[in-house]
Amino acid sequence: VPQSVWEDTWVAGRLLRRVTACPAGYVIVRGILDTDETRDECFYCPATTYSVLPAFWYQDATRRQMWVENASAAPFLCHDCPIEGARCEGGDQIIPLEGYWRAEEEVGGLVTNGRRADLKVGETRLYRCPPGA
Repeated sequence: VPQSVWEDTWVAGRLLRRVTACPAGYVIVRGILDTDETRDECFYCPATTYSVLPAFWYQDATRRQMWVENASAAPFLCHDCPIEGARCEGGDQIIPLEGYWRAEEEVGGLVTNGRRADLKVGETRLYRCPPGA
């Protein structure tokens, strides 16, 4: 996956290649055992879902973002497309429908202009355009 980051590390005399970052629209699937490298992948959020934040894996579990140990759980980290006002084609693609717009900088988990959006991490909000706009 373009813009993904993989790290080479030696474990018990073996060179392993592990995923450490995936771009927005993806979830990191990474086994927690050092020998689980064959399960590592950047999982693309499927159609009708989205993720607008990049995924990161760190040794420090409190800093991990958009990460699961098992691929079957990955779709559950992707957000459902809003029922009204948008079309989601998967990944980070949220396309507002006519009469709606979205503030790109308003994403849950990010601090913008000194305040945190009241959304789940990686979630975004749509707004209805005023009449005549």
